[in-house]
Amino acid sequence: MPSQTPLIPISAYFYHKDINSLDELDSTDIENIINWFMLVSFNGYYSSQTDTKLDKDLEVIKENIYFPWDKLLENMQNKKAKVKITLNDIMKGLSLNVLRLQGRSHLFLLYTILVKKGADDWNGMLLSRRKLAELARHHIFPKEYLEQNLNPDDQDTKEILINNLANITFIHKDINSEIEDKPPHEYLNDYIDSAKKHFIPIDSNLWKIEQYTTFLEYRIRQIYLAGKEIFGGIFE
Repeated sequence: MPSQTPLIPISAYFYHKDINSLDELDSTDIENIINWFMLVSFNGYYSSQTDTKLDKDLEVIKENIYFPWDKLLENMQNKKAKVKITLNDIMKGLSLNVLRLQGRSHLFLLYTILVKKGADDWNGMLLSRRKLAELARHHIFPKEYLEQNLNPDDQDTKEILINNLANITFIHKDINSEIEDKPPHEYLNDYIDSAKKHFIPIDSNLWKIEQYTTFLEYRIRQIYLAGKEIFGGIFE
């Protein structure tokens, strides 16, 4: 999770409505809460002017019977914050090292989309059933393999080429250890039923180092399309 701050307005809403179980919420409320939480988590809404924004949002929450999606969105617009996630926003994951702090929101979005789409850990269990400590952030094109086969001009560029959003997914730690530094064309067939649920192309031609850029572009678009399918209200 990029930040725990977005949990505060949601907790306040539950407190003011005396909500003790999700069963007490209607489907529209649940959808609005999830969409709002994903949007502010991804766009880092509370990363600046935190107290001012929280005060405004908490005030709106106290005044409304239902989760005030429209008014919270209006608060965001008044602060010139983005209220839609675009393809370009997801594509930025190609130019970020998502294993560093600046890529955390992209990695969080990927994990959530995988869980929502029913992806498994490549070891027979749904990601939603696994603790995060049991999962590895797996490089589809392994790090050591790319280190040996990519020769960009500088180290920062190499780090991004290796650790960008489209080359990372979540699998069981044991499977990650078994794969080690094998290139995709040597191991993906063994896990293809699971891998395709992680937006990995089934076309084995895209598993070759010569097609690495095409592979990244394919997967990043599939991540975006899945996000749009799940969270249509906040995707453009």
